[in-house]
Amino acid sequence: MLELSFWGLFAGIFSAGSWAVASHLFSRIFAAPDPPSASAAVLFKNVLATVLFFIIGAAIGDGGVPSGAVTQMLISGLLGFAIGDAMYFAALPMCGVQTTAVVSLANVPLTVIGAHWLFGDVMDSGSLVGGGLVLAGVLLVLRSGGGGGSLDPKIRRRGAMIAAVNALAITAAILSGHEGMQGAGVFTGAGMRLTGGVIGAFMLATVLGVISRGSPVTGVGREFAELAKPFRRRAGLRALLIASITGSVLGLVPYHLALRELPAGVAALVFSTTPLFTLPFARLGVAGARRTTPSLIIGTLLGFAGVGVVLYAQSCGTAEEPAPTVESGAVQVQSAVEGPAGRFPRVADAGRVLATRSLGDGEHALIATRLQLEGDQLSFEEEQSLVEGSDWFVNWADSPAISSAGELVTWLKKAEAGTYDYHVQYALRQEDGEFAEQGPVHEDTGPGEHGFASLATLDQGGVLAVWLDGRLMGDKGPMTLMSRVLYGDGRRGPESVLDGKTCECCPTSLIVLDDGSALVAWRDRSDEGLRDIQLARWSEADGWSEPFSVHKDNWEYPACPVNGPALAVDGEEVALAWYTEDAEGVSRIQVCLSEDGGQSFGPARQIDRGAAKGQISACFDQQGRLLVSWLESTETGGAWVVRTIGSELGSIQTVATVTGKRSDGCARLLALPKGWGLVWTDVEQGRIMGASIR
Repeated sequence: MLELSFWGLFAGIFSAGSWAVASHLFSRIFAAPDPPSASAAVLFKNVLATVLFFIIGAAIGDGGVPSGAVTQMLISGLLGFAIGDAMYFAALPMCGVQTTAVVSLANVPLTVIGAHWLFGDVMDSGSLVGGGLVLAGVLLVLRSGGGGGSLDPKIRRRGAMIAAVNALAITAAILSGHEGMQGAGVFTGAGMRLTGGVIGAFMLATVLGVISRGSPVTGVGREFAELAKPFRRRAGLRALLIASITGSVLGLVPYHLALRELPAGVAALVFSTTPLFTLPFARLGVAGARRTTPSLIIGTLLGFAGVGVVLYAQSCGTAEEPAPTVESGAVQVQSAVEGPAGRFPRVADAGRVLATRSLGDGEHALIATRLQLEGDQLSFEEEQSLVEGSDWFVNWADSPAISSAGELVTWLKKAEAGTYDYHVQYALRQEDGEFAEQGPVHEDTGPGEHGFASLATLDQGGVLAVWLDGRLMGDKGPMTLMSRVLYGDGRRGPESVLDGKTCECCPTSLIVLDDGSALVAWRDRSDEGLRDIQLARWSEADGWSEPFSVHKDNWEYPACPVNGPALAVDGEEVALAWYTEDAEGVSRIQVCLSEDGGQSFGPARQIDRGAAKGQISACFDQQGRLLVSWLESTETGGAWVVRTIGSELGSIQTVATVTGKRSDGCARLLALPKGWGLVWTDVEQGRIMGASIR
């Protein structure tokens, strides 16, 4: 059974009701003398909401938008708020509010199919039956002739076709915006999508101007002047403000909350309850909107019933994940245990686990615990609070780090007004066991992203730190990978630049080898946009080597995939695991092994079974067996899965089912006296979970 967020469902229904009221208010505006164009009304409401949402998001610090998701959020906004809303508004005077709203329901079966294909969301026979009911309701409403709009059948058909284009645009917007909203703040996430809508309005106006009759320059100027009409005249401004606030301020905050909290298909279903609300609110619209027929009412109810059937199938259907089978020689997963309240764990030697805990009122703390196995009993040790503070940047991908021996921890602290202006702060354990803050890891104290730190305790003393450093990005420069040694007495060694141009937001991985040297892995970014994995070796005598590659994926990707590599070591054996995609966009988890301390590596082996989403961890147990974990897409969301890697591949075992969203973060493997432990975030409970694997 798929557990759905109550607040996500409530927010989606509230958003649908707000849009129903706004639809009638906008229909009155378009029925008035000399109304604004559909595109102009869309631009007005989008600009108003964009400004308000960014101001509110900055004021409350709601987390921003992951930089790797910005492009898809802008595209989603262009599709939904520029194309989709413009088509919706254009259809209102042609076929009326009720017909427009019901035809838009076609996005429900389209989104469920798309979400199943892209994200692995549930799509069973109940979903298909419900989608058929929705389409039957749409056809009944189209034949009714009621609900306002033109009485000319040709104009009504044209309006219905435009509303169908709206349904396609909304489908594409939900599917593209769903992943981007995972881990994004509600207000800044909405603002980013609305920004895409604003940009899209001018792009569409430019295209229309160029293809119109006469000079392209004149045509573009005419289209831009039409877009600016609502901003230049006072007539009708009050009505436009009320409609815009109702639909794009009161409605869009819960809309984006639902888009973040619910599976993409379910989100589409809840949003599509709008036609149920447009019937009782018809008196708010034009007089023709009150013109109802039996076919109109029956079609609306039939369409809504189809929505209910699909929602039931999505939330309470019989589709279940098959119980994992244990093959001969395969690892076995023990029952999970609850850990302390916290999110986004990192691990170190001796079962150490570091996590971030929210204390409320903008305060956070780093808490430390241990995952321990005594006999067959797995448990978490009582947690200890290491450091507390405010103005932290807490993010699913860029989590605090802990050194191998647990003597140094890092976290992210906001530095400037910008969403992604933050520093890597660190604290050292003192003789009394308490941690004392030392300041930033890096020399740069200006704006820009500094994060994705990895730490390793050196045999010769001190902690080697590597991090992504964005000090050059303010001047349109690249993200760089930097490093230095941090000493127990507070001294900081000189900074080194390992790579002058890296992927902007993929985590790093760092290990110490038997000879006292260290090996780091990260995702590079070439001038051509290739995002392959690079490594470098450090020694006390020679510092960092030149970066080198063990496998050329030639993966070209337009944005940061937020998927870093994982290193593991056992004596002379080193493992490198990473996520990539082939030329067709099919995901792969690959592993390379070294038997000479990372001097050379064997060929890459694909270890997943399809539907991999990455977020990899790797670990050798005390018997020298290698285990790799990753997030896999499933019909009900996602699952943390593991597989042993040796001369033969073990069977893939499911450790835990999760939401499959970015808020799951990354699960981490660590060695236990017998086998391994896996720790991860339980999003619903807001706590760390652990399981043993043998």
